[in-house]
Amino acid sequence: MTLESRLLDLKETIKQDERQLIEAQANLKTIMKTLKDDFKVDSIEDAEKLLDKETKRESILATKIENAILDIEKRYEEAD
Repeated sequence: MTLESRLLDLKETIKQDERQLIEAQANLKTIMKTLKDDFKVDSIEDAEKLLDKETKRESILATKIENAILDIEKRYEEAD
């Protein structure tokens, strides 16, 4: 492979990488806008904290629901 063809290949690779970078930046901008508009967070770190908080909240609610179902089942069995 000649030096000229290697340089052309390298130039094409750089152009492709630049296109991918532009696409990734556009995706990040869209994600950040969605986070700000829908979840009122300004950073990925804040989004992670919110996700952690909501995950814990969901787990607590699931436990409460499960306990309520068990209580209802127990009362139903006692009524029989």
